[in-house]
Amino acid sequence: TYLMILNTQQSYGTFAGYSATDPYSLFIRINNPSTERIYFGVGNRTTNNNWYFRVKDPNGNIVFGPTLPPTSGTGFIPNHKQAVAGPNTFNAQGYAPFVITPTAGVAGNYYIEFNSGSGTNVSNNTEIGLGIFDLTVGIPSTTTVVPGRLFSYNWSFNTDAYANQFF
Repeated sequence: TYLMILNTQQSYGTFAGYSATDPYSLFIRINNPSTERIYFGVGNRTTNNNWYFRVKDPNGNIVFGPTLPPTSGTGFIPNHKQAVAGPNTFNAQGYAPFVITPTAGVAGNYYIEFNSGSGTNVSNNTEIGLGIFDLTVGIPSTTTVVPGRLFSYNWSFNTDAYANQFF
């Protein structure tokens, strides 16, 4: 099973893409932008084509990116065990994350968006699966992970076949 990122894909619609509207966005809740940070990593993609991601604040301003998800190094999660451990900021067994600083004084629902082929122009009818990913909100000064901050109104997952069950 993997998280399915879609930009106006003809068969499935949109999820967490540059073209996503609120019901199809992938949100990260920030309550205290002066202390909280967003940590992000990805691995086991269904394609290594040039896919970009960016993070926007609640006002639609880009606070990180557009950036290519890595295939090694910072932001890359090589295996499931490191994804479960989370960012190495909080657990030495984890991965080296991208660290995203929220906009000063702006609390609320930030969101991450993905796009194929361009960091700026929407690529329609595209999809990518993220088999390993982590989005964590944490407070680095106290090495505290803040649970329950990632949400969407409509998730998109793929199991590669109708016969494969997802729970």
